[in-house]
Amino acid sequence: SAAAKLAELALHTAEQSEEELLLSQERLDEMRISRGAYVEVRAVSDAGISPPAGSPSGSASPSSSSPTGPATAAATGGAEDRGALVLRVGSAAPGKGSQGVSLLAATASLFGLSSRQSVEVIVVPAAAAELEWVEMVFRDQYLSRGDIWYWMQQLRASSPNVYLRKVFGHAGARVEVSGMARDSDMVSCGCLGPSTRVSFRSQSASVFLLLQ
Repeated sequence: SAAAKLAELALHTAEQSEEELLLSQERLDEMRISRGAYVEVRAVSDAGISPPAGSPSGSASPSSSSPTGPATAAATGGAEDRGALVLRVGSAAPGKGSQGVSLLAATASLFGLSSRQSVEVIVVPAAAAELEWVEMVFRDQYLSRGDIWYWMQQLRASSPNVYLRKVFGHAGARVEVSGMARDSDMVSCGCLGPSTRVSFRSQSASVFLLLQ
């Protein structure tokens, strides 16, 4: 199995690079991976609960069966939800010091990771990170069947990594990841694959019932 590589995490902004994860060429060579590979980034303080390599973590709170429950768990839960995430490696970037591991600041904030924090980076096979289903929601906008079909084609073609509250945008339309599962268990991150079922749900309409 692949060994975990220790590093000191650096953060970058969207102005510097829109890639969520940047690894230096030295780090890519060390891990024997290239652009497009999937890795798990986990805080070292959570090493005691790390799963074996090839079994991505990120299980959402089992106490909630609601599609929107895991999003709340990821935003307020413990390190099991926030300390590890599966990401797709972006383009190679100049190493920051001797570490060469940089995460998009907005993504790091969602998972409770901070600059100069010690992390483990583990190579994850795509098949192990592939999700069973993903639910995406949109609000204050209209998406036709054609729009949804387009989204499906784009997502399947790019096979992106996803995590709770991640936002995808195109041509003014925005959808947000609200729930996902792997092997019938609710999780907080993973990647889309050929067999992943993707559903879209509108939150544009609300009904209020007032009783006096």
